[in-house]
Amino acid sequence: KTPKNSKRFAAWVVDMILIIVVATGIAFLTSLLYGYDNYNNTCIEKEIEYGLYVEQEKGPISFEGKNYVIITEIEGISEEEVNQRLTNLSKDKEYVIANQKRNLGPVIIVTTGLTGSLLIFELIIPLCLKHGRTIGMRFFDIGYVTDEGIEVGFKQLFVRFLFGKLIVQGLIPFAGLMYIIIPSYF
Repeated sequence: KTPKNSKRFAAWVVDMILIIVVATGIAFLTSLLYGYDNYNNTCIEKEIEYGLYVEQEKGPISFEGKNYVIITEIEGISEEEVNQRLTNLSKDKEYVIANQKRNLGPVIIVTTGLTGSLLIFELIIPLCLKHGRTIGMRFFDIGYVTDEGIEVGFKQLFVRFLFGKLIVQGLIPFAGLMYIIIPSYF
């Protein structure tokens, strides 16, 4: 018997809440393990060292208790001076490595959080519960079965997880959003 759409939607909402909470936790742990803050701080320190940020009492950028303003917002600094400082900074190997890691960090962190959470809630838990149920489905007493009414197995759940959840519902929208926000990644 096919469940009502309201039950299916309610189960989906419960599952999405759990997935988002766990994805946030996994992303936080990934950020700590990756050392994102260290790379970001190294980049900011180098940008300050090479004069891309100038300390001002009420600057919009705050770092280690001091306020800074980016040099392009200061009157009297020529475009040549800005380009020279950027050129000097781009020759600093420590900065180049830290900047590459800083730029790649959000993609790694979000992808790991999303993939890990989907793996837990859309593959592992349904394998452990009867009829391939997610937690939301179990709460609303619905589940997955084949057209013949047979309980779904690992193969069906894995294909559903890989193509349905991970790629279509997870990574494609994430990649599209990243393309809109930061097209230079692509």
